[in-house]
Amino acid sequence: MRSTLVPGWGQLATNHPVLGRALILVSGLAVIAGLALVLFVDTVELAAWLADPDVLAAIVLVNLVIAGLRLFSAEHAWWCGGGKRWLAAALIAVIVAIPHAAIAWVGLETRDTLLEVFVTEPVAVEPTTTTSSTTTTQPIELSPVVTAPGQYDPDRITVPEMEPWRPFGEDRLNILLLGGDAGPGRGGLRTDTMIVASADPITGAVALFGIPRNFGAIELTDGSKVPVAQLNHVYGWGRANPGRFHGLDPGALATADAISQITGLDIDYFALV
Repeated sequence: MRSTLVPGWGQLATNHPVLGRALILVSGLAVIAGLALVLFVDTVELAAWLADPDVLAAIVLVNLVIAGLRLFSAEHAWWCGGGKRWLAAALIAVIVAIPHAAIAWVGLETRDTLLEVFVTEPVAVEPTTTTSSTTTTQPIELSPVVTAPGQYDPDRITVPEMEPWRPFGEDRLNILLLGGDAGPGRGGLRTDTMIVASADPITGAVALFGIPRNFGAIELTDGSKVPVAQLNHVYGWGRANPGRFHGLDPGALATADAISQITGLDIDYFALV
């Protein structure tokens, strides 16, 4: 069972030192590489990598290779140690395979979701045109418009015989959606739900960013620290310090300021339920 934890450990115990050291070396290098990514790669950049379908496919493949390595190490050590019952070998294989199967399933499901939601292939539609005698269908290829946030190409986005409606200008509109837990029998209010809805007024595309309520080390856009344990307590702190936030709801304004610092987005409006 030692090799189910550390590939190669069982080989050292069953008088196969060369193979054991080689397996431990490979395992150690894999662990070091993983720690280096977590410690030295920016969190946002790492998250962007994990949102890449190709990277997810590579992670699933590496995960399967590691699973095969662990399975070989565990079964080889069991056999060299005198194991003979096939039921025990099957149990060891299941123990080794379950976490890797879970990682592979999550990776593939996430990849499929990304490919389905963020379609990059042209979308074919078949509008119907009516004539005096017959009705014909003509396929038209529509290519997705890819622009930087808040920017657009006027030659690619047109509305026949009318100008695009742009009530908020050409910059993205960011609205903070807050869900509070205030109610009968409860003291104060904590914003346990915080979602930034960022809309492009030109294309109509909307992105939703969910902010964890237990986000810690809170700072405001002016660089000052907020003396609360986690983000969902900022609302109460803002209400207790109305002199710093002038508006209809100092708590919501304080929360919006903190989330603006976290996301790098200017919050235009908020809605609290």
